[in-house]
Amino acid sequence: MDSEMQRELHIFREWYHTYGAVAAGAVDHHAEYLAYRPDIRYAETPPFHGTDEERRQRLQELKGIASGRLPWQDLFKIGSWESPIDVAALVAGGSDARVDILNVRNGNAISQLPPERIVEVSSGSQVGRGSRRCCLRFRNPSLRCCGKCPMSTSSWRKQRPKGMRSLHAKRSCWIPP
Repeated sequence: MDSEMQRELHIFREWYHTYGAVAAGAVDHHAEYLAYRPDIRYAETPPFHGTDEERRQRLQELKGIASGRLPWQDLFKIGSWESPIDVAALVAGGSDARVDILNVRNGNAISQLPPERIVEVSSGSQVGRGSRRCCLRFRNPSLRCCGKCPMSTSSWRKQRPKGMRSLHAKRSCWIPP
């Protein structure tokens, strides 16, 4: 095992013992939302996709769309893996769909974080006019949640992906829209 993997596993292990959960994704990215650690490589540039030239070109295209010089359909020619437009359309348009990950205002979901902080909500979320609910699940019972989540522990066990057999919900939370 190389030193980079050892570093990440060490950090993940500490987070698991501290918070009762481990975020899926890059250690250095998730660490930006937690207390400072000297073993984290913090980003020194904005997290944009593409090269400098590609970003400059895209900015010119967006300005052209905004001015009416280019057709509005060009706005969608470069897709985003984060799908922010899709989520906005779901909320505004009245349809419902499953969304695997959402970033939302904390509210009182995680008591250790201020209400205005942004938290990432994982699988089990539904977005749309009919139901804007997000379920957070933690193994650590010290993470206080309000307990109004409509998805019970047993339904989470039935719906979780096959690769997540070891995960189980002990706490659930409702995040107000």
